[in-house]
Amino acid sequence: MNAETKNYLKEKPTQTMSSSSSSSSPSFSSVFGNSSNPPVVRRRGRPLGSYKKLPEITAPMVRAYNRAKMPRFRWTPELHHCFVHAVQTLGGVERATPKMILEMMNVAEITLSHIKSHLQVTLIHIKK
Repeated sequence: MNAETKNYLKEKPTQTMSSSSSSSSPSFSSVFGNSSNPPVVRRRGRPLGSYKKLPEITAPMVRAYNRAKMPRFRWTPELHHCFVHAVQTLGGVERATPKMILEMMNVAEITLSHIKSHLQVTLIHIKK
């Protein structure tokens, strides 16, 4: 507390909440005078300028969305039945290979990657 504040507190009695007068709280200039310097507020911890400056972080480049040239392949119940029949004919899931299944199914729209992914999905369902 500076000297002006101490003198102010000694001269003026404190107001209580029970008083019903319409007086408002004192303003900053009436308490601290017309001083151009406001009171210094003390902070805990480090001074404001003492923190290390972090390097600026830039956002990573986002890969552009590329639409597939072919539409998504849908496994119809008939195609799945043909797939299961080919797997069973070749000796089960342990012996059938994706390339052999593709040759056995003999469907023009299906690729080897379609067979591989569908084989993975059916293996998950079989093991459950």
